Amino acid sequence: MKLLYINEHLSCFNYSSGEDSLINSLNIKKGDVVDKRFKNNCIVFVVDGILTFSYDSYAASFVKKGNIIICPANVKCKIFAATDSTLLIIQLNADLTFCDNFSFETLVKKKKKRRKNELNQTCLHILEANMAISHFVDMLIMYLHDGLCCTYLYKMKIKEMLFFFNAFYTKEEQKTFFAPILNSDFIFSLKVNSIYNEDASTTVGKMADMMGYSLSGFGKKFKKVFSMHVNKWLQNKKAQSVYHDINCTTKTFSELAYDHNFSSPAHFSFFCKKMFDEAPGNIRKKNMLG
Repeated sequence: MKLLYINEHLSCFNYSSGEDSLINSLNIKKGDVVDKRFKNNCIVFVVDGILTFSYDSYAASFVKKGNIIICPANVKCKIFAATDSTLLIIQLNADLTFCDNFSFETLVKKKKKRRKNELNQTCLHILEANMAISHFVDMLIMYLHDGLCCTYLYKMKIKEMLFFFNAFYTKEEQKTFFAPILNSDFIFSLKVNSIYNEDASTTVGKMADMMGYSLSGFGKKFKKVFSMHVNKWLQNKKAQSVYHDINCTTKTFSELAYDHNFSSPAHFSFFCKKMFDEAPGNIRKKNMLG
């Protein structure tokens, strides 16, 4: 399909493409070996082809079209393509919930401790995509092909994907599949997002106190888990909210400055120029012109 208003998409703060995008694809030629290290926990869908996939203590396992695997953050993966292959990679660094009745926190509580004789278990747990998941993947591939590379859209699609996991796979299948990422770092990221969602005006000090860390200890842990300084993360979160309100409300910029805790409209304007390379008036004008 032809994407309308292409310049509007390309200039949008939420436009994102390439490896750092929440959703992207990877094409691998037959016989090629790819060494990959993902910054975030990733769910990998095999869109086409036959490959071997391995990381950490998990030995090379054959995966094929229709298979779903998971890869933890910051581990080195080795991928060998037995045929021309395409992977769809979804990064799990957005707010992560299955639904209001089931969450990742529930899976963490349900996770079984591995016995000593299971510590060196080498088999990847592979899920088979059902019809709903297959249609979902096809739609995402179409989005990528048409250049609809929007972080705002991707976050919604990730939530939709997790809903499908909870709707169509048993709790036992979910526990086993997500087991490689249900660690202390993952729990830390869930708590950080939960605190921010409760209070978007929270400070680094408040976060550290609520999670039982010293300020320096929290900063070190945060950078390890999120691969950025906590102040940068909070700034990006604030920028997303500001950008949305400029384009999707009719509030004056003085009102928005107050809503987002800026000291003055001038400070609000300075923030917009720093984060978006444009004054708030220009951002809103572009959106009105479509």
